[in-house]
Amino acid sequence: MPARALGREAAALLGYVCVALVFAWPLPLRLADAMLGLPNGDAGVYVWNLWVFRHEIVANHRLPFLTSEILALSPPVPLALHNYTTFANILAFPLIPLFGVLKTFNVLVLASGVMSGYAMYFYARVRTGDAAAAWMGGLLFGFSPFMSARAAEHFSLTLAAPLPIFGYLTYRIFSRPSLGLACAAGATVAWAFLSDVYYAVYCLLWL
Repeated sequence: MPARALGREAAALLGYVCVALVFAWPLPLRLADAMLGLPNGDAGVYVWNLWVFRHEIVANHRLPFLTSEILALSPPVPLALHNYTTFANILAFPLIPLFGVLKTFNVLVLASGVMSGYAMYFYARVRTGDAAAAWMGGLLFGFSPFMSARAAEHFSLTLAAPLPIFGYLTYRIFSRPSLGLACAAGATVAWAFLSDVYYAVYCLLWL
């Protein structure tokens, strides 16, 4: 990638990082002891997701889709129907020993807006050829009122980056089909499913 294009991409990404910090302020000053939502509500469940996923692997040495941390005197409870945010749990796995559970969760909340905004920027730039308009499109997507509201309660719904990436891949497929693009699109649907099952459904509706 030419230096000018690389600088443009870095500036776009940095812009979204700055917006994420402003939208969540003053959370960036208290990543280790505060959160956007209430710990006794849905937001607390998403923090628990990060912890129990790693705990089942490290402490119990088993697949993290079963747990004894809910009903301790019964057989392990399956988490197949739980909104488990597996993609975020995987990202959190190496970060929790470094930052702790709550700080890791807050970093991922901030990063989710950045990832979603940048993914939409990338897709919109490909479709329009206008980097400035594409950046605004990413801003409106990644930091819309819907996304900002969900960040406080339904973290999984902020993990929307697979949607514009799937849009980009289907655009490429219909322009010039290839097996590689089809596999990438299928992997993106899986990524969407492991973020929030609604988003996998949206990908299929889009297709």
